[in-house]
Amino acid sequence: MGQAVPARQAPCPEARGAPVFSVAGTSEEQARAFLVALQKAVASDDRRKVASMIRYPLVAPAGRRNLLFRTPASLAASYQLIFTAALKKTIAEARTECLFANWKGVMIHDGEIWMGARSNGDLQIIAINSPAAEGRAGKSSAAAFKVHPKAFSLIENLQPDAEYPVVTEISLDAVAANDNQFPPGEIRQEGEWVSFATEGGRGFARYRVLQSAGARYTVEYQENGGGTLTTSAIIDFVVEKRILRKDGKPKSVRVLKVLAFSAR
Repeated sequence: MGQAVPARQAPCPEARGAPVFSVAGTSEEQARAFLVALQKAVASDDRRKVASMIRYPLVAPAGRRNLLFRTPASLAASYQLIFTAALKKTIAEARTECLFANWKGVMIHDGEIWMGARSNGDLQIIAINSPAAEGRAGKSSAAAFKVHPKAFSLIENLQPDAEYPVVTEISLDAVAANDNQFPPGEIRQEGEWVSFATEGGRGFARYRVLQSAGARYTVEYQENGGGTLTTSAIIDFVVEKRILRKDGKPKSVRVLKVLAFSAR
């Protein structure tokens, strides 16, 4: 009897080109080791181990909505909602030789899992997306709140080691009236994201509404100046009305008041 011929695996996508792991801040060895460790943890349903491999805060799809997780414990409690059979299958079938890397990080397959590097090159999961078979999350609540994306850039110190934001209140009326600092022409709705192209189209500022209750909102904000670094933060705020005096007369203005933020 002849020997069994092993199943032939599909080739890795060629259009992406060879991954340059150094651009992602890591190495090929570290990326492959992380994927193998993730596959082992997911295969054994070790939710605590998987939760410990994630950078927080994290927004992940759960059915037709997005959920915000701030701690490993919160994700572990909702593990089955996030790590569905389809996502587990995608992770299990991912091959180390097919990993893709660019300045955004390292991804598997079509970007269901994105991994970002820490200062020592070790990786953490920085994004989880729905496998195509499951469909995408439902409509965002972005329509409930609209502002120029660059307004969030006023909340300075959006760095992982920042203790607090410099700006904690923003006049939304002033933002709407200032076409020089906040030009409206390049604002686009891209799925869940409200996006603004900066620096001749090389960079961007964008946000998406994650949660809303009355006048209180939670958004994810991202900014890139056209280079390799994208800053990201989860910002909680409330929109309030204030009475100011202008030329001796009372005037009502809308104010965005920052309640909390977590930089990534």
